[in-house]
Parts: sequence; C-alpha cells; structure tokens
Amino acid sequence: MRSTLAVAAAATFVIGAALAPLAQAAPAAPSKTKIVACTNAGTVLETKPKSYILTCADANSLLKDLKWSSWTSGTAKATGIFQENDCKPNCAAGKFIDAPATVSLTVPKTIDGNRVFTSITVTTSSNGKTHRQVYEAPRLTK
Repeated sequence: MRSTLAVAAAATFVIGAALAPLAQAAPAAPSKTKIVACTNAGTVLETKPKSYILTCADANSLLKDLKWSSWTSGTAKATGIFQENDCKPNCAAGKFIDAPATVSLTVPKTIDGNRVFTSITVTTSSNGKTHRQVYEAPRLTK
C-alpha cells in the first residue's frame, strides 16, 4: 500500500511538472479597446487621453481636461471641457468657446487587428438645452 501511494505521489508530481509550462504559455488577455487620436505626426492609438482633437483637419473642435470614469471593451465614459471655435468672423479670427461636456466612446470594431472605438458622442448643455453631437473617430494611418 505504501509503495502504491509513493507511485501515485510521484506520478502526480511528474504530471504537474509537465503541465506547468503549458499554464505559463497561455495567451495574454486581450488589450483594452483604444481610440484613434490625431497628432501632428498622424494618428496614434490611445487609452484614456487627457485631451482629444475631434476635427483632425483643422482642430476647431476638441476635448480637454478629460477625466475617465470608465473604460471597458464596449464603452468608455468621461467628463471634461468641449472647446469649439466659433469661426466669427471666420475660423482664423474666431475664438474658442468652452463648455462642460460628457463624452461616450462606443461602437467598438476590430480594424487592421486593433480593437478601437469608432463613435464619439459629446453632450453639452447651455441655456437649459442639451446638445448632443456624434463624431466618427479617425482611421489609423500607417
């Protein structure tokens, strides 16, 4: 009986030792969904940016002072400041107007192997009215 227990214990040890590398070789958890952001050098993937340009071509609409309350694979939510050029009398001479905003990132998709949010909803309030604008996130440039 004692030899049977010794053989069973040895077999358990050998099997455990053989399976240990397999457990360590398990694939890493998928990375978080990101947002494509505009920079002077093109576009980059970001998670929880503190500021975000909404209109890449002219940077006349942007978000700043972002504080993220959640960031999951399906949605991300933040509060911050929406800043937009009033373009009066024209955009070059216009001034930027700030408004408190809530931001939601939604519609995650896998594009070129990257999981990214593709929709940005900005909600502001003024004069007792709620304004909601939906922006399409830019594409990642290579």
